[in-house]
Amino acid sequence: MDWRQQFNGKSLLKLDENDPRKRYFYLYQWQKDAWETDYTGPIQEFEISGKHNVSAWVPRRVFEHQE
Repeated sequence: MDWRQQFNGKSLLKLDENDPRKRYFYLYQWQKDAWETDYTGPIQEFEISGKHNVSAWVPRRVFEHQE
């Protein structure tokens, strides 16, 4: 691609699989009436350090709509 833009970070192809890194995952409960509401329900943030094992997942913030 010929993007005339500088991107920060490191190429996935150059990451060492043993390097420690943090990733984030966001989970919310799908609601049947979601298309009719302005906001989703609470969103739970998880921080994942290391492998994908359940012990690496740490619950962090919960995002909720504020009136």
